[in-house]
Amino acid sequence: MPGLFDSIKNQTLPSGNFEVLIINNNSSDNTEELSLSFVNNNSGITVRYYDETNQGLSYARNRGIKEASGELLTFIDDDAILSNDFLENTVEFFDNHPDVGAAGGKILLQFTGEEPSWNNIFLSPLLGYFNYGDKTRPFKTITSGDPI
Repeated sequence: MPGLFDSIKNQTLPSGNFEVLIINNNSSDNTEELSLSFVNNNSGITVRYYDETNQGLSYARNRGIKEASGELLTFIDDDAILSNDFLENTVEFFDNHPDVGAAGGKILLQFTGEEPSWNNIFLSPLLGYFNYGDKTRPFKTITSGDPI
């Protein structure tokens, strides 16, 4: 999480233009300690911390939706590191595409040290890798009964 917190502090979007909600979904590690330290040591950023005791991603995300005060939401996992212009680009994208209700983007893998020899194009997506390039394009529309 320290990498994520550092990347939030380094955003090019002015800190008064976003809020950070940390949803702890029954973590058994030092998530609460790290999160509260971030809350208490970053007075220039609106950061709020919540415990969500109902286990599961949907409960955690729904709690974030409930607590959010902004118009746009982005969900970021605790092991992510944001590019410095991530939030600015997100706001700009939705400003330029007001008819769009959701968006996704690149997720690149970052390894400590060298990339493991076992990693390959078939395993990378299982680790979260997602990269369709730099061109903006719509996701495929999926209707009931379509294979995914």
